[in-house]
Amino acid sequence: MTSLLNEGVMIEELSPDQALMSGVGDYDMVELTGEDPTNLGEVRYEVVEDQLLFSVSASLPSLNGGHYQVWLRQEDGAQRRAFVLEYAKGGYMGSASIDASTLPLEVVVSRELSADNLLEEVLLTGMIEDAE
Repeated sequence: MTSLLNEGVMIEELSPDQALMSGVGDYDMVELTGEDPTNLGEVRYEVVEDQLLFSVSASLPSLNGGHYQVWLRQEDGAQRRAFVLEYAKGGYMGSASIDASTLPLEVVVSRELSADNLLEEVLLTGMIEDAE
């Protein structure tokens, strides 16, 4: 397993047309769960040429301040900010790719008031396991 903290590990945001949100692709899916049952989310993902492509969609309350952000965390506690979720017609969404050798990864959706490297309030989590 490659550490998220390695300098060579890049998290690259994907454009909306690269996202795995729509269509009939054969993607794996993980439900995101949290303490508040009204917060819902899912991660769709696939491994293509040693890259993990993943999209996060979440149904969360509208924000008056701050933003929703996706973090990636490994079992050893290493974690990195991935991207900010953007509001779209179907809820909050975002997509990225990362080296598949970082799997397994916990996907964390948080509410953030400041743009720093400190994870603030965890709302949803789900685990992407190693590809078989």
